[in-house]
Amino acid sequence: MKWDIFRKWILKILYPITVWVGNQRMPFSKKLITGVEYYQIHPLLSPGIIFLTRTRGELSNILNPGFWKHGAMYLGDNQVIEALGCGVVIKDLISFLLSKDYVAVLAAKFATDEEMFEASKIAKTWEGSQYDYWFEMDDKVFYCYEVIYRAYKQSMEKVGEEMPFTMRKSLGSSIIIGDDFFEATDKWQCLWHNKN
Repeated sequence: MKWDIFRKWILKILYPITVWVGNQRMPFSKKLITGVEYYQIHPLLSPGIIFLTRTRGELSNILNPGFWKHGAMYLGDNQVIEALGCGVVIKDLISFLLSKDYVAVLAAKFATDEEMFEASKIAKTWEGSQYDYWFEMDDKVFYCYEVIYRAYKQSMEKVGEEMPFTMRKSLGSSIIIGDDFFEATDKWQCLWHNKN
């Protein structure tokens, strides 16, 4: 009981700080993704495709490990779902992509098109959920990569299969980071990226 009260108090302090940190940019940071890249990426997309992104000049880059700092999932109809400090939100594809510097577009090798579509439908139900500041894989709160992982896990469980993707241990919690997706080339096919 005391722990729950303490967590709620900490979250009241953390929320405005993390939103502020996430919105800080280095001056004169020119975006590398433009309309040209958008037209290269768009034909590759189908529901369940995931995005790994990095935006130069974000203060939150210091806190997140690996090269890929953020993840999102394509829902179809030019919509993307992602978890931000304000919670799980759906954005339009153009504004999502054009605010990034580096993007990787990945498809699950272990899932059929139907399973990928089901993962996108599951993720969409989490719109409005709170952000998972504790990285505990809770059923009600999500961080960006957790949205992707849990949606695919539930999609695979519906057809009686296991998610063939393991999480890493960090500070006593099981977590997943963007580089885990990008480097698992036996499980995720990179369709496009501008990392170099």
